[in-house]
Amino acid sequence: MTALPDATKIMAQHLGDGHNIVFFLGAGCSRAAGIPTGEDMMAQWVRDGAPKKSFVDMAADRYPTAAGQSAAFRTLCAGKQPTAGHHALARLFAAFPSQIRLCITTNFDGLVETAVQHRNGIDGNTNNLRVHSDHSAGAGRPAAQHLAQRNVFVVVKLHGDAGSEVRVSHKDIPTGLVDALRTELQKVTLLVFLGYGGNEHNVASWLSQLPVEENGVMWFSAAEPNTILSPWLRGRKYTHVAHQDFDTALAALGNVLMALP
Repeated sequence: MTALPDATKIMAQHLGDGHNIVFFLGAGCSRAAGIPTGEDMMAQWVRDGAPKKSFVDMAADRYPTAAGQSAAFRTLCAGKQPTAGHHALARLFAAFPSQIRLCITTNFDGLVETAVQHRNGIDGNTNNLRVHSDHSAGAGRPAAQHLAQRNVFVVVKLHGDAGSEVRVSHKDIPTGLVDALRTELQKVTLLVFLGYGGNEHNVASWLSQLPVEENGVMWFSAAEPNTILSPWLRGRKYTHVAHQDFDTALAALGNVLMALP
């Protein structure tokens, strides 16, 4: 178990040595913005009388059509603004555009993109953000093209986008997208999980296909994870950071990194 100050030093040293970091954000990163997590929604649905199942199945019961599900999640995200953690991530991308350039998320909100666009406005950048939420057969090609470009920040949304279509399902991540991310992650030596519960079989299957090295995973949570992903994490000899607040974690990392020479 590692404390937050030590974790930020490890990441700072990582970047200072010229290595790359990819951030994987879960629902806990959006909670402070007023967007409930899957656990929050499930608890409310149970209070409303629904039988407890998996989040995917409960969402399907509550919103039987894809259009209805997308509309419901769009309403949940409406008017929500990025928090300090999202803005800190945007600043880190601006400061390390060749080393922090990919954010993978299970979230369907637009908080990361909004923060990056805000940062772009401050810095005068216009063409360095690409968002991928398409899960069609050809989805991997544009993602691969954007990941191949220098100084482009790519957000990959595994469950779709509330602005278009949400895909909360058991379906596997498309092969083309897996291939595009596999190529990118061959260059990455640290994958950092924040605000993620780790209980999705399709995400676990997808991660098992990616070339993540031993000692190349950092997992932020209050307690040691006991989830579907636990065997994969142990196989990677992950670092558990005993901290779960997204905003303070990113702020602490930003403070350390901005002090690098």
